[in-house]
Amino acid sequence: ADLYRPDDQTVYPLVLMIHGGAWSAGDKWQLQDHARELAQAGFVALSINYRLAPKHQLTAQVDDCRWALKWAAEQASTWQADPSRLSLWGYSAGGHLAALIATAPAPEAPPVRAVVAGGAPCEFSFLPPHSRALAHVLGGTRQAIPHAYEQAAPLNHVSPDDCPFYFFHGSSDLLVPPSSSQKMYAKLRELNVETQYYTVDGRGHLLTFLDPEARRQAIAFLRQHSSEAP
Repeated sequence: ADLYRPDDQTVYPLVLMIHGGAWSAGDKWQLQDHARELAQAGFVALSINYRLAPKHQLTAQVDDCRWALKWAAEQASTWQADPSRLSLWGYSAGGHLAALIATAPAPEAPPVRAVVAGGAPCEFSFLPPHSRALAHVLGGTRQAIPHAYEQAAPLNHVSPDDCPFYFFHGSSDLLVPPSSSQKMYAKLRELNVETQYYTVDGRGHLLTFLDPEARRQAIAFLRQHSSEAP
């Protein structure tokens, strides 16, 4: 894992960062610009790697991220970070994993203050039933193993006691349709969970990841939910 923090000895809130890459590629360094911005804004940012498909399927990746969350909370004091002010940040597959471990936490998982999920698939109805696009991650098609796809969708784990969520998504995202995260945003609102949604106009999947306004808003959202008194 890579750690980014301000240069002083103040205790800051902690953000666990999960990279994207279709669950089968990518690396923690992809989030270095986001992590540096978080450090400049007064956060300790920890960017992690996790096992990748096809060698390791989604259950292993979820286990890795859940373990990293627990480990980050346990180690926080050694980095001058506050484990009681712990949030998640992810983009694409990383946004999906962040949303999933927040809405379907492991037993005794540390509480999460807020989640930033960009370009995140929050359910998989946009995939044709016969599509093999995620077979390497989930073990088959949506038609063959519908239950696996349902369990993998953060949307299906949403509950009224979920932490606040900030979503950002490109209106022209052809890889992950905006409707996928919009459905989760709508369900959270329905349950009165605090949530914000920022549409990056005219941007696709990659350019949305780089959008400075989405990052600025996301950092402001985390700051709002990282005050010392929960």
